[in-house]
Parts: sequence; C-alpha cells; structure tokens
Amino acid sequence: MRWRGVLFQRRSLLSATITTSRLVMRPFTDADAPFVLSVFSDSQMNRFLPWFPIQTLEEAQAFLRRPWLEENLYSYWIFRKEDTSSPIGYIGLAGGEAHDLGYGLLPDWWHKGLMSEAALAFVDFLRKEGLDFITATHDVLNVASGRVMERIGMSLRCSYVEHWMPKDYDVTFRMYQLDFKEGVETWKGYLH
Repeated sequence: MRWRGVLFQRRSLLSATITTSRLVMRPFTDADAPFVLSVFSDSQMNRFLPWFPIQTLEEAQAFLRRPWLEENLYSYWIFRKEDTSSPIGYIGLAGGEAHDLGYGLLPDWWHKGLMSEAALAFVDFLRKEGLDFITATHDVLNVASGRVMERIGMSLRCSYVEHWMPKDYDVTFRMYQLDFKEGVETWKGYLH
C-alpha cells in the first residue's frame, strides 16, 4: 500500500523544483533527450555507470523513456543557478524495493562539493515523501561517490561482488543505506 502512495505522490510532484544555494534541480521531461545526450555521452562520467555512453539523439530518446521516465520514482537534472540551460548532472531514485539513489556530475564540476549539496537537498525531499529508507551503491574504485554517500548521512552496510552487465566484468560494490524511520532492517536484495 505504501508503495502505491509513493507513486501517487510522485505523479503529483512532477513539477517540484529543488533549490540549494548554488543549484536548481528539476524533474526530467519528455523533451529532455538533448540533455540526456549531453550528459550521458560523457565517457568519464559513465565510467562507473551500468551502461555505455549514449552516442545519438535516438539512443538518448529511448534512454530517457526507460529507465528515467518509466522506471524511476524521481529523476532530476542538476543545474547551476547561473545557467539553467545546460545540466551539469543528474540525481534520481529508482523504482523497486531498494529505493536506490543514483547520481552523476560531468567532470568539469567534480571536487567542488556540488554533488553533496544536491544530494543533501534531494534526500531532504525524499524524507518528506514517506519512504522508510534509501540505498545507494558504488564501485570500490569510485571513492568520491562513497564520500558523497557518507556526507549525506548514509552508512556502509555491506560489500558484494557482481558481474556487471552490459560491461561484462566483476565489480566490488559497497552498499550504503539511510533509514528515515526507526527499526528499518538493512536491505539485503543486492546480496545474491
């Protein structure tokens, strides 16, 4: 029942904008294929993501639809307040039992505290949506992503190895969780 309530809330909040001192975040829309191409074509940013860089506008349109608009509960672009015409990254929460938080920034904006700033505001937004918890995972080689998870109050719950497709290699992941309610157990769905 709770899950349906969250989905209903998502539909009612599709126009919600999230702001911080330096950033504006707004939901993905059907018209955002050019943004998908500009952000998800960057090979550096995509190094630790579970897909290959987007190459064409047609691929971007398909990728926008699924997973971002059809499968995620929330998908937001991250913009600098000074320039809301070009996103510098994204943040989102996947549908499904894991409530998996995902994010990425274009390399020009790394190491400036922007992802932590965006994630703190996004998590505050999610806390108000009535979820019990969220999870997030990172490749052990992507230390910066783990630092973001720690800065927003997530705690390391486990590590596991997964053969990552479609990239076809083994990855050691660290899984973090942030509980919004007392007594929530660690989500064990990643441990197969």
